[in-house]
Amino acid sequence: MSDEPMVVVGVGLTGESGFVIEKVASLAGDPDRIIAVHVMEHGYLYVEDETEGLVRELGQSFEELANSVEKDAHERLARVCKRFGVRNYQLCSGHVATELQHLADEHDAIAVAIGTHGRRGWRALLGETANSVLHGTRTNVLAVFTPDELPEVTSSYRRILVAADLTRETDEVLAEAMRIRERFDAELYLMSVVRPLAQVYHGLDFSNAVEASVFETEAQTRYEHHLEKFADGFGIDASRTIVRQGDPISEIHATLDELDADLLVLGTHGTHGPALLLGSTSNSVLHGIRCDVMAVRVGKSETGGAA
Repeated sequence: MSDEPMVVVGVGLTGESGFVIEKVASLAGDPDRIIAVHVMEHGYLYVEDETEGLVRELGQSFEELANSVEKDAHERLARVCKRFGVRNYQLCSGHVATELQHLADEHDAIAVAIGTHGRRGWRALLGETANSVLHGTRTNVLAVFTPDELPEVTSSYRRILVAADLTRETDEVLAEAMRIRERFDAELYLMSVVRPLAQVYHGLDFSNAVEASVFETEAQTRYEHHLEKFADGFGIDASRTIVRQGDPISEIHATLDELDADLLVLGTHGTHGPALLLGSTSNSVLHGIRCDVMAVRVGKSETGGAA
């Protein structure tokens, strides 16, 4: 096994799984840094009454059926891993996020990677939503976008957008983004979004409030100042900072499109509920994004997560 930090890749056994494994192995630079995992959930085999009929019709006991499914899953996982030179793979059963985190802890992995369909609801290819994996893991999560028509796998990122809320946790998010930028010699942009008062305080009428307009203008100026300070601390030119006003989700999507970025980096509180550091849930922001996303687990020292 490689001496470099490991990445745990949670995969389903669909056609997109090969794309996810190939993409992560390519980014890691060494397939021996990958541990591919498929998590089986046997519960569905006996929850519904009709399933008992299916088992009887097949002439198998539940145990025989489960063993047959497990054998098939292991063979398929082995085949897809062999195609991309991944020698470390494992089949296990249980709750997906729990099993991925267990393996990440066991191997001191730097991240958990999953595949996702983006605009179709960010449903992870392993049978659970990306939100569930984000919520149930204490490790950084890389969500690999898998479009309907799979493109050629790229081994780097060209342009990175970091979405931040300008709290002290922004340093953690930026530090991870800088590591990625330096590894791939990518361009990096830093953005934040000023939310209108009407969005922050629902139900209040600000249409005739001159003070509200003044406050939002001043907030824009303050955001620009603080964003540039964060950027300067990491050697990022002020021209690469972006402050927008509006709905964070819409503004992030629009900026990604304008920059033609291929990676979004943002913060998540993981087991405390993946609240994006911009006032929305990370799952809401992920929905509709057509690029990879690195969710950086922040506040680890406060929650006992691995550093």
